[in-house]
Amino acid sequence: MSADRLQPAFPLPIPPCESEADNRAIWVGSLDVSDVELGRDLELEAGSRFGKARLLIWESDMVRGFVELKVVSGSISAADLQSALSSLPGPRHQPVEAEALSMSVVVCTRDRPNDLRRCLAALVDMKHPEFEVIVVDNAPTTHATRRIVESLTDNRVRYLRVDTPGLSRARNAGVRAARHDHVAFTDDDVVVDARWLQALGRGFAADRDIGCVTGLVASGQLESPSQLYFDRRVSWAENAHVTVFRLDDPPAGVPLFPFQFGAYGTGANFGAKRSLLFELGGFDEALGAGSPTGSGEDSDLFVRVVLAGHALLYQPHAVVWHKNRIDGGSLSSQLENYGLGLGAVLAKLAGNPQARRAMAPLVARAALHARRMVRVETSGAEEVGSDLAYRELRGILRGPWALHQARRHGLPRPLHLETESRR
Repeated sequence: MSADRLQPAFPLPIPPCESEADNRAIWVGSLDVSDVELGRDLELEAGSRFGKARLLIWESDMVRGFVELKVVSGSISAADLQSALSSLPGPRHQPVEAEALSMSVVVCTRDRPNDLRRCLAALVDMKHPEFEVIVVDNAPTTHATRRIVESLTDNRVRYLRVDTPGLSRARNAGVRAARHDHVAFTDDDVVVDARWLQALGRGFAADRDIGCVTGLVASGQLESPSQLYFDRRVSWAENAHVTVFRLDDPPAGVPLFPFQFGAYGTGANFGAKRSLLFELGGFDEALGAGSPTGSGEDSDLFVRVVLAGHALLYQPHAVVWHKNRIDGGSLSSQLENYGLGLGAVLAKLAGNPQARRAMAPLVARAALHARRMVRVETSGAEEVGSDLAYRELRGILRGPWALHQARRHGLPRPLHLETESRR
């Protein structure tokens, strides 16, 4: 990035969106105020067809928050930027000074070579002294993923094939193969910030009881109505507040804690102590993409971390940029799967006496929260389908049966330290 020209969040070519001429499209990128001359207008790379820009504002290694600004002839004015910056808080927490942790990064993928190529390009460019990347090729139908990994000259990237479909199975296989004591997870449809692993490591160093660190999953592309809808729908796309979740010290502003799953973050951006993953038995292989429940393996893991007495830290300075679904059909299927996973996780928790006792006082509050969760106020809602909320709620109601179906197939034995191999 030069001093007066900003690059978009997704630096590599991406497929055209369904409505490139839509004047609601938003240019998305980031700006480190420590690196630019704030008295000058800023030009946006490929920004001439946008009327608005969303910038994630950094100050050195700290996220301050998002601003949205008017775009005129592909640029944003210095005056508008200065005004927006004045409304943001300063950095809320100073970085924890700690030795950089060696980390294993697990990326699970299935037949998405273009997404994976972009993801790996960002991963190998990270500013971190010691890490490896394990690409888990889950039930592939082609050799494209293997060819991409083998084409790289970076020996930090390893290939692992898992023929049985299921995201939880793939992630568990990645944990078994990991060579480092901290394991980070991301998806193939994201671009990680160069400081991602450093920020996750600072999260673990913040306190001894922190077993899991999640991060900010920012919308990396906001051009189609579907992408704009999803951005408004999820809670993790703009949260810039550091939050610690402990069972004996509930955080403020999370009324359904410990069962307000969206507050924890999402599976596209988190890290965990490898020993804790084994202690908890890994990811539940009845949950997640590729299983009858469609999703939920991340929420299930996060709540199990907290219920087991460990702390989970949401660290907004650990940033990845996510490619939201471009078309309405893909978004509709995604949200129904989210509902399935949520319903399945709730059914699983209902069978846990400790969780059931904690859930009982929250039922009425949870019903109101669920109603707000699926009602997204957006002028483009009719363009992406008026039945999105219905499909998601239908998924929630079907979730317990989906979990039952998954359990009928039987579960593999959980992860065990004594049987794993790091080779």
